[in-house]
Amino acid sequence: MSKECQQCHRSFLDKVANCPYDGSLLIDSLEPSTDPFLDLILDNKYQIKSKLGEGSICNIYRASLLETGHLCAIKTLRPNVLKDEAAVNRFKYEVRAAHRVQHRNVVELLDANILGTGPMYMVMELLEGVTLKQELQKTGPLNLERLQNIVKQICEGLDAAHNKGIIHRDLKPDNIMLIKRNNIPDFVKLLDFGIAKVNWDKSITAEYSPTNIVMGTPRYMSPEQCNGHHLDIRSDIYSLGIIIYELLIGVPPFTDTSPQILLNKHAQEPVPSLKRRRPGLSSSVERVVMHALEKSPLKRPQSAKDFALELEDAINMDPSISPDISRSPEFRSILNSQSPNLIPVVKQQSEGISIVQYVEPELPRPKPLSTGQIKTHLKNYWHYWVIGIIGVTIIILIVIIIILLRT
Repeated sequence: MSKECQQCHRSFLDKVANCPYDGSLLIDSLEPSTDPFLDLILDNKYQIKSKLGEGSICNIYRASLLETGHLCAIKTLRPNVLKDEAAVNRFKYEVRAAHRVQHRNVVELLDANILGTGPMYMVMELLEGVTLKQELQKTGPLNLERLQNIVKQICEGLDAAHNKGIIHRDLKPDNIMLIKRNNIPDFVKLLDFGIAKVNWDKSITAEYSPTNIVMGTPRYMSPEQCNGHHLDIRSDIYSLGIIIYELLIGVPPFTDTSPQILLNKHAQEPVPSLKRRRPGLSSSVERVVMHALEKSPLKRPQSAKDFALELEDAINMDPSISPDISRSPEFRSILNSQSPNLIPVVKQQSEGISIVQYVEPELPRPKPLSTGQIKTHLKNYWHYWVIGIIGVTIIILIVIIIILLRT
């Protein structure tokens, strides 16, 4: 018998006592031993064949389209969470988020039923491959060429989501799948937008209202996500930085059995050096990864596309040369600025889209001196004025004497 966390609804082996994600005590699962979805026909269109896996609130099955026999994957809410309003809303949210993002590096949504008439489900393309976590466990740390290829595709998928106003919020190796397509062995697919947030204002600094619930996987969460603060797309950039760190070293920068300790480490502790754990790694690659892992979102790459270009430059350039921290002159000026007090200013806003620029705060201009202040200044410092006039006179006389001697 498996055990289940009543907080996040994940299932675990019977030997596990506490949920490794939120620390809650696990109880015996109440699901029946026989899966009611096996061999079920949904809406006279899909026949479920076998179970592929379990998520936090869902089961995933292999199914076939009755009309053509084509195989697909079907994700359904687990029976024991159907009365959980939060779980149902989360499932609906995932369907809507997946529908908005259409990109080759994001799992394709084919069909869905979230109207409550019969079982709720979503139909997706069937992916035959391994997760990035499984591949890392199998092969160990990746070489830079393979890393660059995988990260580039992750960034393309993320960028497509971000351009639709969606942040993933749970980016991790378990939610990234490697499949073989068109003879490409490492074709990337992003999965599970179950806790994604959709923002209708697509500006880079668009914020998402905080809640009292911190959602995500602590090992890969950004500092602002750990603190329950406002999030924007740069939160996903931090999570991607953690993934790359793990792909280079074999383990993420912060590990602990306590979720709370992990949250505190991400929020407060500096990220351990990559080169100390992988001495042969170039300083340029380390610098780019550390750029993504800045505690402040303002100091990170401002988009997944920018980050992919930085990593490409760092991997392809001479290891002795430090990479340009961003190809964008505007972002480079922000990151290299000596002022920590840059403020966002909305330069343009139309049709729900805001264009935000970070600028130096305007310093107060000095007030001109009054006539009385000028007289006081001359009275207090008259001797300096006399010495200055005498000095200038002597210099002029010397110049005149030199001219007369030459003539």
